[in-house]
Amino acid sequence: MDNFLIKNGINNWQIQQLINLTNTDDDIKKFTSDQKRFSSIEAFEEWKKKGRSIYILTNDQEDLLGIFWLGEKKLPEADYDESFDRNKFGITFGIRIYGEARGKGMASNFMNEAINRFKDSKIYNEIPEKGIWLETKVHNLAAIKLYTKFGFKVVSLANERGEVVMVQSETL
Repeated sequence: MDNFLIKNGINNWQIQQLINLTNTDDDIKKFTSDQKRFSSIEAFEEWKKKGRSIYILTNDQEDLLGIFWLGEKKLPEADYDESFDRNKFGITFGIRIYGEARGKGMASNFMNEAINRFKDSKIYNEIPEKGIWLETKVHNLAAIKLYTKFGFKVVSLANERGEVVMVQSETL
């Protein structure tokens, strides 16, 4: 990754950048719930208490260009096929790419590296259900395309917020 670095954790300056990006990036506003979870330092700290493992993408100046998090969380209630085994999936994640890194194909490499680091962590080893899942807006076609390339597939109908659940198909 030319001039892009992946790091574990996030510092106070980057948290402030995250809050600013959340409030100014139209795609983030349109496709995510970040305006709630990252609306302020207090909101971020409350969200962080959920035990998320945080990885960031930066440039050489340590500017926040992406954030990826994983953590233990059960699948939400949704309209799943009867044959779908919800009990295999206990890990969720989120990914955001900002600024100069957006549109450069960074998301896939960032996601791969963060998941591999997470799978080497103590936290991962303590989670009984290793299947990874996410929710995304059904009209966020770029995200769905990325997740599909990464081995995820849609397993639910869209809910009232227009979100579908996707799971990593290797766990099915």
